[in-house]
Amino acid sequence: MEWYNVMDFYVTVVPNISKISLIGLIIILGIHIAKKSKFKIYEYILMLVFLTGMYLYIPQSLWSKGMAHSDIPTLEKAAKLSILPYAKENCYNDIAMIYAQDLKDGEKAIRYYEKVVNGKYKKFPETTLMLTYMYSYKGDYDRAIKLSKFIPERKASLRIVYIQKGEYQKALDTYDKDESKKPGINFLKASLYRELGNYTEADRLYKLAEEEMSRLKNKHSAGYYSDIEKIVEPRKSIKAYKEYLESLKKEYHFE
Repeated sequence: MEWYNVMDFYVTVVPNISKISLIGLIIILGIHIAKKSKFKIYEYILMLVFLTGMYLYIPQSLWSKGMAHSDIPTLEKAAKLSILPYAKENCYNDIAMIYAQDLKDGEKAIRYYEKVVNGKYKKFPETTLMLTYMYSYKGDYDRAIKLSKFIPERKASLRIVYIQKGEYQKALDTYDKDESKKPGINFLKASLYRELGNYTEADRLYKLAEEEMSRLKNKHSAGYYSDIEKIVEPRKSIKAYKEYLESLKKEYHFE
């Protein structure tokens, strides 16, 4: 189940289940109070189902509150109280994202991403990809390579490892064979070819990247183009790209 489907389930379905369960429980109890009759086995089962449906609202409300305020302790409570596996995984994923994106705490982000997958890396390719990135930024290349084997079609994080280790041909091999128009890709590929001494291909790709940058400059606003420049600038040389990766290591407090 994708994360956005889990969130849709939490936001829309669970409250409705809880309301229906409450109404159902009131009806059953009301009938028996009015008739003064004994409960039958199937009615006990129905009440248990209704109580379970009502219980689901507790972790859902905690999750909503935690997400609204990026409140990690509240999200932790939601995870502990969740009886649905996907709900628990979703809570851990949200905590990991807060640590990674807002707090820039790489170690804790890794810890909670690992809680999400719980060793089932093939089941969670997107989360496993995030883990390979984080381990790459950390400098734990063996772990990054090991996890990348679970997602062989996603090689971008593996490229970081090979560049940091100076294995530039392996880094080039992580790219798809199809030609790309993205300037960030072509600048970095050009830098890799230059390191390998293939200046003809390096110049060709560099020219393609410059042409695309010119097109983007004419098409988009100055602010948007400035953001693109910030992305591609470190990719114009391997030295600059390694410095950029080192800055990410510091940004995530891995040292």
